[in-house]
Amino acid sequence: IKQDDNTYILFQRYALLEAAYESPFFWFKEYDETYFKTTATKHRGDFTEDFSYEILSNIFGAKNVFKNIDIFNNKTKVGEIDVLVVFANRAIVLQAKSKKLRLESRKGNDNLLAEDFKKAIQDSYNQGLSCAKLIQEEKYKLLDASKNELTIRNDFKEIYIFCVVSDHYPALAFQTQQFLKFEENKKIKPPFVMDIFLLDVMSEMLSNPLYFLSYTNKRTTYFKNFIAQSEYSILSYHLKKNLYLSDEYSMMMIDDGVSSDLDLALMVRKKGLPGKDLPEGILTKYRGTIVGNFIDQIKKYEDDQSIEIGLFLLTLSEEAIGQINEGIQKTIDLFNSDGKSHDFTVGFDDASAGMTFHTNNLPHKEAFTKLLDHCKHRKYMQQANNWFGLCFDPLTQTFRFGVMSNTEWTYSVDMGAKVVKRVL
Repeated sequence: IKQDDNTYILFQRYALLEAAYESPFFWFKEYDETYFKTTATKHRGDFTEDFSYEILSNIFGAKNVFKNIDIFNNKTKVGEIDVLVVFANRAIVLQAKSKKLRLESRKGNDNLLAEDFKKAIQDSYNQGLSCAKLIQEEKYKLLDASKNELTIRNDFKEIYIFCVVSDHYPALAFQTQQFLKFEENKKIKPPFVMDIFLLDVMSEMLSNPLYFLSYTNKRTTYFKNFIAQSEYSILSYHLKKNLYLSDEYSMMMIDDGVSSDLDLALMVRKKGLPGKDLPEGILTKYRGTIVGNFIDQIKKYEDDQSIEIGLFLLTLSEEAIGQINEGIQKTIDLFNSDGKSHDFTVGFDDASAGMTFHTNNLPHKEAFTKLLDHCKHRKYMQQANNWFGLCFDPLTQTFRFGVMSNTEWTYSVDMGAKVVKRVL
């Protein structure tokens, strides 16, 4: 509302900020279309890639993140990855797009909306899927922007495809479920489609690689099961409740109001306002607990087994984590009273996995043998697919090492020396 020649009254501040962010794109296009199609468009694409690379490097470490990777079959280029993350036996293939939603699409033109979605999302996903398949084959070479060959593993357990766009798309999460055609298999998970703003927020709240991978796994696993107007709301729900859908339900709709705590936490982080910098939920409930400290320790190690144990812990309910914390504390108290070794075991209803905890200060070899034998025995009794074992030092109150037993191998992980042993 115009009050006088120099003063206006604005009731919706967001609209002004959105206009300031969106308008230069269209000004460039109208003023100098040649500049727009060459220089401006290239800069938008470069920024999206560079910013995504910076965010993921901060989470996983620069040595595990690569940018502008070309995939060659002999001398023929067969694929291109904007950003590649390799962390233990997980990989993220990120494809960045700077394609903008046209004004007519924003106004609801279905035909243009489908066309814009294809150029911004579907093409990005198709490229990411092709590359996700190629990096599993030994015959292909990966070269960085300097033509240096990358030597990475190809026996990935899970590969995630990130499709990142540089602009906020209205109802991107809903459009993805409606329009995107994708495929998945045992290793390649359904795509995670997001704008660069969500990736930034994820890096703020899920800076631990385990928390980031855990959420990525859950979000892609429940690709069709959670419906919200914005991915932001689904992330906020996860931070509060841990993203999970019980078997009795097939779908959940999340209201945008769920994101209020996340909004406030970001205001504290980004603008320095007083308040809590973390929403109350999974990131605060385990802070300072035995399991929480263990998860924080694991991010220092990048072997497959440490990551498996950590990710498994993050799949458990708050009640189960509480029982584990109480059980470990009880074994510590017993050790302090009698100086003897103590243990406890946690099983799960579906019998697919279980955990055994030993508390002692025995020599490493003796402690390892006892824990390994115990895990093998429990796994056989419960006929489980996987069994995890952790040895806890009651004096320092830190984990000493862990074992993971599945149907083929038993792994030992020395948490201090990062020694990995395989025992048939």
